[in-house]
Amino acid sequence: MATSEPDRVVEELTRPVVKLLLALIGLFVLRFIVVRLPGLETQIPGGTAITFATLAAAVITLVMIAIIVNFGRELEPRLNRVLSGPAEVVSDMSEAVKQIVFLVAIFIAYDGMTGVALPFLIPDPGPWVYDIFFLLVALVPTVIIAQRIFGNIDEITDILTQQVKSVTVDKTTCPSCSASVRASLDFCPECGETLPDQKKAVEHDEDSSVSICPECSADVEETAAFCGSCGTEIATGGQTTANEGQTTANPNPD
Repeated sequence: MATSEPDRVVEELTRPVVKLLLALIGLFVLRFIVVRLPGLETQIPGGTAITFATLAAAVITLVMIAIIVNFGRELEPRLNRVLSGPAEVVSDMSEAVKQIVFLVAIFIAYDGMTGVALPFLIPDPGPWVYDIFFLLVALVPTVIIAQRIFGNIDEITDILTQQVKSVTVDKTTCPSCSASVRASLDFCPECGETLPDQKKAVEHDEDSSVSICPECSADVEETAAFCGSCGTEIATGGQTTANEGQTTANPNPD
């Protein structure tokens, strides 16, 4: 059976996201354990104020950054494949998402490398150098994100709207090839078979299963013998016709 478009999008993007989450969770757990091992609070010899725990946390942070950066690079071509729209706009969107991932990596680096960097900056030239360095680094992806998004804001809005619609739209199953397709289509895009009109089918089922009581006009089941509201006997179509014919032939039985 052919894979539908929403399923293909989910399959294309799920693997790298799950891989990233598992790796980050594992590293967070590892960092939590390592920095609490006995003896790691000892300062590294050589006159520095850096402990072994701080150094271990910095190494784990570098591994996390490498994984996140690799995720961004892996995600960009996948987005190019699954997103629909003008090639230039899709490319800009994918690039913007990649830069957002890089920006997250910079934030993690800023927080995780503080313990090993600041001791070398105090008292001179001062911790402000550390902040300025990461500010300048973070400005690069920030500017790229702004250029990619606001340069194609209308086109990006249309593409995202179509993607959300394709994922959330009602589905039906093709009676010929069993493919999952949009219920609003008249023909299956996989095999060309005519699709059943779901709305009309529901309305037909509703109309065929409900009758009207001739006495009180209440809704009654088609198979019911008596009205549940007034107790009037519900005649079948043939009986009703026969009774009407008898009444017409003998309008005054007396």
